[in-house]
Amino acid sequence: MWSLINAMLQRVQFHTTIASLQYVIFSSPRIGAPRSQLIFRRQQTNWKQPQRRHQSRKHLVSSYQSQTNMGNIDDIRICVIQPNERQRVLDFLRIHYYHEEPLTIGTEPKQQDQADEEFNMSNINHGTCLMAIHTESEAIVGAVLAGPKGPDEADHLFEEAATEGSSKWGRILKFLACVERDANVCQRYGVQKVLHAHVIGVDRKMRGKNIGGRLMSELMKLGNQLGYELLAADCTSYYSAKMCERLGWECINTVYYRDYVDEHKKPVFVLDPPHECCKTFAVRL
Repeated sequence: MWSLINAMLQRVQFHTTIASLQYVIFSSPRIGAPRSQLIFRRQQTNWKQPQRRHQSRKHLVSSYQSQTNMGNIDDIRICVIQPNERQRVLDFLRIHYYHEEPLTIGTEPKQQDQADEEFNMSNINHGTCLMAIHTESEAIVGAVLAGPKGPDEADHLFEEAATEGSSKWGRILKFLACVERDANVCQRYGVQKVLHAHVIGVDRKMRGKNIGGRLMSELMKLGNQLGYELLAADCTSYYSAKMCERLGWECINTVYYRDYVDEHKKPVFVLDPPHECCKTFAVRL
């Protein structure tokens, strides 16, 4: 199955934005709430692990990383991002993600809020974030940040959006809360423990080499090992949506930017083609 998917993905040309896939942006994949409350709630959540899994989370992550490194087939290896690599990954994403991410560049000011960065980077602590490393130079050439969410995610997002108010991050959160509410992945799939991909970025010079697809495929394997039932992503970019389609994920919701308007009936996010909508994708693990 995976060999077939990987073979198909070799033909994929990522131009992302996840930004111009020319980044496979999962650009969004970005959901989340301003740190203080939402992150705390997620850290306190007592997820019930499936009975068949007897290894500790720490052991699973360690085992996964060593297996991935041993399985290199070219000059790129994929490994779990460690907390001490946070700044290095953030520097990479500031160049290869945020400058092209539709929700970031689609509204003023065209620069991400600090709260946006802090939330995305906080997911590293869950052991569910991966990076692609060029084995010769040891440079990061791709990264995906993912974290857990549950059935009450939309409520948390609306609460935090209200707290943030009219800030850029607050406007983005409100949009993502609407997307989360409409997609309603937990009820739709009858699951409680979901891994959500918030961000994926690929070095501009390395696009077209299926790095984004490999990162997402490895994230599926890691999520399964850690006991997650579903992997989801809100693709704010045209290119990241195409990537998920090629991976065989199910598209369960679409929100067009032209239809998401403010109190003056003007679109909140103004973007150039081909970025016309945010599509939510999911796949069972």
